Amino acid sequence: MSVDELRAGFRRLTDPVLPSEDPYGEVLRRARSRRRTRFAGFGVAGAALLALVLSGPAVVGVGGWPDAPPSEGYPVESDWTWRLIDSPTRGNLAGDTGLVADLTRTLAAESALPRVKVLFVHDFARSRVALVADYSDAAASLSVLREDRGASAGDLARSDGLRDARLDPFVTAHGVLGDEEVRVSFWQVGLAPAGCTVATSEHATIGPDGVVRRVWQAAATGDYVVNEVMPAARWRTTCDGVIRQQGPAEPGIGELSALTAPSDPEAASGWAPLLDRPTGQAALASYQELVGSAGLAAAGPVVRWAGTLTEGAHEVPAVLLGPATGPGAVVLQVGAEPKALVALVDDDHAAPGDSAAANGAGWSLVAPGTADDSGVIAVRVPERSGGHAVASDRMLVVGPASAATVEAVDATGTVIESARMERGAAILTLPAGEKVTLRVLDETGDQVVAAVTPEHAEGQQLFGEPIVSAW
Repeated sequence: MSVDELRAGFRRLTDPVLPSEDPYGEVLRRARSRRRTRFAGFGVAGAALLALVLSGPAVVGVGGWPDAPPSEGYPVESDWTWRLIDSPTRGNLAGDTGLVADLTRTLAAESALPRVKVLFVHDFARSRVALVADYSDAAASLSVLREDRGASAGDLARSDGLRDARLDPFVTAHGVLGDEEVRVSFWQVGLAPAGCTVATSEHATIGPDGVVRRVWQAAATGDYVVNEVMPAARWRTTCDGVIRQQGPAEPGIGELSALTAPSDPEAASGWAPLLDRPTGQAALASYQELVGSAGLAAAGPVVRWAGTLTEGAHEVPAVLLGPATGPGAVVLQVGAEPKALVALVDDDHAAPGDSAAANGAGWSLVAPGTADDSGVIAVRVPERSGGHAVASDRMLVVGPASAATVEAVDATGTVIESARMERGAAILTLPAGEKVTLRVLDETGDQVVAAVTPEHAEGQQLFGEPIVSAW
């Protein structure tokens, strides 16, 4: 079974998939599903508030917040959190001293902590939103409050919202009012300590070398940003000339826990024999979520490889999706479950116990990567570690149909690893982070193509872009 035949089989699934022309609809669908899984029991009043999602750098790649956060707050672990608390109130209502004072007084009467600070209060088109810190000398917590535009301090204080969340130095929140038929308004806010600079990015491209190129837009308001047009894909915060935070605006992107696999009842009869259909559908769901959340421009993917991979003592169905030709985003899905752990971290950066997925049992594994214009795709096979997916020392290499052997050549020209390619693919064992040239040979031993492995510095990454949290 050739790669072209696999592509033809998979195209029946992916042909109907088009880039979204309705960003509000995408926000609503994602936010609604995440709200079901992350904030079960989160109260809703008034208009249909389908999403009120909080994220900070510490939750990228982990699973939300504890079910029962302590009323005495969370220990403050960074001086930058104190700098955020000490910052002036931001937002277009910050100058309404009466509103800020009334809100502070009302919330302080109910707080378990001795002090309350309104960090941000703002009127969006249809919503009044406040970010509030409750704090002591050693601990703090965050509340995100939302009411209709123009609401009183008392109504805002009594509104449904996210309360007793961890307060990190950089805070983002977003919400959507309406439903899939009636989209009323969207809002998003990112708040950094005073004096920092916040920038956002909505779109990115992948160049011929397989490297993501992104355009950043600095917030006109400097140390905070409000947005009512299009959800940001990534945030970047620079303080005193140092990038302190950079990463996805989507919260918890390391756990795709609320995906719905695309249905395709017409595809079953023509499905490629080597492609496990549920795994293909799960892979497409993972691909759409990850590529969309990164703001990457991508046409419908095709199957570049399908088969099985060893996970522990088992053979697990796996699918590699990517562009038909040329550079682009690639996603390796291992397992058929739509809920998946994303390999954003290596073993040195995986913190045990901070994942909602526990040990990851029953979850698929996903590894995002990029392809350059060489025609060779190399992506690390993900494995489980401490409830996370991490990059292993196994690398899946996929080349042209004529490929027979792949060699890994180091900087001295020495072949340090080689493998026979079956149906244009092979597994190499290489330490993570080791840059090599992949030399693909045909049956006669002639070189077909060569490519440099897309290895990057250690730490959290998504499609090769660093995820930074240096607070």
